[in-house]
This record gives sequence, structure tokens and C-alpha cells, in this order.
Amino acid sequence: WPSSGGVYYSTSHYQPSRGPSARGIAIFLSSTLEAKNVSCVWRDPWGRGIAVRADIHNKPTMMVAFHADCDSDAAQTASFERLREGVPYVEGCDYVWMLDANNVVNSSLDEYNDGGREPSVRMPNGISSMLACADKWGGRSTHLVDAFRETYPTQKEYTRSSYHTGITTWKRIDRIMVSPRLCKRGLSPFVERVRHLWPADE
Repeated sequence: WPSSGGVYYSTSHYQPSRGPSARGIAIFLSSTLEAKNVSCVWRDPWGRGIAVRADIHNKPTMMVAFHADCDSDAAQTASFERLREGVPYVEGCDYVWMLDANNVVNSSLDEYNDGGREPSVRMPNGISSMLACADKWGGRSTHLVDAFRETYPTQKEYTRSSYHTGITTWKRIDRIMVSPRLCKRGLSPFVERVRHLWPADE
């Protein structure tokens, strides 16, 4: 596109029994970032993730995009484990992790249904494996934080809806996890605002 600063793509993995395991995933950089020393650090062999390192505003930054497996708790756990093993922790590097997590960590805030049912915790091992990634990339004394929750601690918004047996359920399964430093105003770069976009908003 006209303002492109580069596109980095991880292709999907094909399984003869069921076709592609994912559609592939990409990170699009805008030229306004003025990113320097850009390199692809990791591509998921299953096409579910990619990690790109660059200097942004002269700050080393690791950008990670990931689409977690949702076939089962075991499959999701395995997908996060591949991610954790593949993307290194780099001292002094900011992390921006964009993910379709396919799970809900806080069901009281991030899940709602119109049938009055109590939300149930799904993918408990997948969640633990996801949080292990956040712990690794946060370094020795901290962990990555949910940019939306840091900005809006109690606000209820959702990124996916589904309909089953007469009940519609809404969940916030899409998140951006970042180094805590990025949520502190006055430092450059920092998180200025967080907004959930539906396809119709684009």
C-alpha cells in the first residue's frame, strides 16, 4: 500500500487430512514508524505466528503476531509452547504482542451471554501457557500486560460473538500485550489509546 514500510508473512501449514491449519499471519509496518534494522526473528511452521524485531523511535522493539489454536486445550497449549520456545527474550527490548488468544482470562469482565449462564473457564492449560509467554518476555522482574485492561481496568468490551442453542455469547479473545513501560505516558513510544475494531469499522 502507499504508506507501506514492509510486510512480513508466515505461510500456513497444510495437513492432508484437514487442509491448512491456519490462513497464515502477517505484520504490516507503516512507513510513518520509520522502523530501522528490521528483521524477521521467527515464523511458526504451522503459520500461526510471526515475530519481527525493529528499532522504532530508536528503541529496540519485538513485534509478535499470533493466532492461538482453538481445536482443544491441548492443541492451544502446544501452539503457545511453540511460540514461547521460538521467540527469544531480548534484554532492553520492548515487546508488542498482538494475538487472537481464543481464550478468556477474566470471564467476569471479558465474557457475557444473553441466556444468564455462568461463564465457564475453557482452555485452562492454554491460558497458563499463554501467560508463560508473557512472563518470559517481561524479563526477570515483570511480565507483559494487557494494554486494554491497563487503560480501562473495568470496561466491558468484546471482540467476538457466537450463537449456539438459542444463546448469543460475546467474548474478548483478541488482545495486545505489551511491556509495562509502554503504558507509562511521557516515555517514547507509549500506548496513547486502545480501541477494539470490528470489520465494519475499518
